[in-house]
Amino acid sequence: MRNPSVPGNARAYVGEFRNRVAMQTRQVHDPFGINPIRRSLLGASVSLSTIVLPFYISESVGSVVMLAVGWLAMAVLVFSLPILVWSLSERAYRAIYHRIHPPVDDLDISARVVNILHRHGVHTIRDVSRRDDPELLLMSNMDPRDVDALRRAVNLWRYRRWQEAGFPASGAD
Repeated sequence: MRNPSVPGNARAYVGEFRNRVAMQTRQVHDPFGINPIRRSLLGASVSLSTIVLPFYISESVGSVVMLAVGWLAMAVLVFSLPILVWSLSERAYRAIYHRIHPPVDDLDISARVVNILHRHGVHTIRDVSRRDDPELLLMSNMDPRDVDALRRAVNLWRYRRWQEAGFPASGAD
């Protein structure tokens, strides 16, 4: 139902304004919005250089800079260092975890099958190996052809790891 208090041309203007605002936010690229390591490393390095470098020039310049913007640099340093440490530890944990348990993204399968597996909580190759074929077929939109391609990709991945290990006779994965 139409709202009689707002004329039709005003509704069109509001809709046009919303579309323009939505387009503007998509056009502005923020290189630090996605990568917290880059953002916090840049903030910490700039603030640390603001604190330390003026004292190499002279003590009076260092004192003036500390009184002018040193407090701000210290605040940025206090807020960015924990984020940097946390982000680096998360990245290291993910790298170690993916080295031990590789994700299904490493398999040579279609993106559709990868999305189906992720949607059903299967994130690693080990999880795929633990599930039998009927359980994989119960996943929505999974065909027998997809299960065969998935098993073939897992076997090929294991064979390549076996080749990289130098064909050990122990049968270890």
